[in-house]
Amino acid sequence: MKTLILHIGTPKTATTALQIFFKQNRAALKKLGIFYPQESDQQLQRARKHGISSGNGYEIAKYLRSGSNEYQKYFSCFQETLKNNQCQKVLYSGEGFWSLDKSWQQLSTEASSKGYTCKVVVYLRDLKNYFIASYIQKIKSPTSYVGSIFDYYEAFYPKLNYLDKLNNLESQFGSQNLIVKKYPPDNNNIYCDFLRTLEIDNQQLFTFPNQHVNVTPNPYEIELLKNTNYVNSSGHFQHRLSRLKQQLNKYDFFDNKKVVLPTNLANKIDESWQEMISVINKKYQVDLQKEVVSNANNVLEINKTPEMSPYEKILCRIVYSLHQDIKKQEDRAQKTRKTIINLQNQNAKLRKNITISSVILALIIIITNLILLYILTIK
Repeated sequence: MKTLILHIGTPKTATTALQIFFKQNRAALKKLGIFYPQESDQQLQRARKHGISSGNGYEIAKYLRSGSNEYQKYFSCFQETLKNNQCQKVLYSGEGFWSLDKSWQQLSTEASSKGYTCKVVVYLRDLKNYFIASYIQKIKSPTSYVGSIFDYYEAFYPKLNYLDKLNNLESQFGSQNLIVKKYPPDNNNIYCDFLRTLEIDNQQLFTFPNQHVNVTPNPYEIELLKNTNYVNSSGHFQHRLSRLKQQLNKYDFFDNKKVVLPTNLANKIDESWQEMISVINKKYQVDLQKEVVSNANNVLEINKTPEMSPYEKILCRIVYSLHQDIKKQEDRAQKTRKTIINLQNQNAKLRKNITISSVILALIIIITNLILLYILTIK
């Protein structure tokens, strides 16, 4: 029986870095009997634009969650891949799988019908770091979120319940098919850790990425991003920051600072979820302890970031609003240039066709005259 490996996150556990690793090493994985299917065209375009994508399982999870016709073709492609795959193992990666809940059964049934056993790999991290990373990601993403860390906790609280998710996964795939890992791993190398999960010892075949992706902004950058959200920002966070920091760069000394939770909120999370963490540590042997901060002097509680002055807030929003207007103008100009080039190409093609037609017509006239001359000569 073949194996379908599902890497499902959780969010903020180097999922993007692993997906880049899988993509760069598709040939090496296939040589070892593990097929990592190509990402969708949509994800490839996103990767070309921003350098990252959401993995080859993104649209499949979207379909299973919504049943939308928009994503039906991706699920059909997934079915065909399972049916026609020649490798012993198939690997799909996507954080969207983590939030499927009831749809996991459909995924398990589909795999079984194609002759596959499902193996689910999930990374968990310390709850406090998971929560603050999710809050920062919310600000980074183009969702126009401007709430405080305390507002976000009220809405995010249910998502901190790892145990319910793990129990649901076990009920659908079996406890023997659920692999729970700690993030960051003990050796701090997520790539080597995942290769060991795949039972791969020979790492010389692989190329390891050296770039940092989905980087966490420093405290002042978080404030900048939050302010762009007031003007319904839709740009990628790196583009937003690069424009703004050209104008507002006097807080560069924050670059080495790491944001942490307010003490009272961190204590609240510890108290609320202590029993759950104990159960998970014992059952899955993952030891979800607090992630160590190498230098306590370089941390800053996220609610204590020096607030921007009214002038800076206004300047921040004006700068980014102007950037959005300029970007729209650039996009329109680029479309106009493409239209002109297309028209020029069509014109050149038309002229070529006219020239060929003229030559053919001239040849027809010459041949006709020669035939008439021949007939008259005979007579």
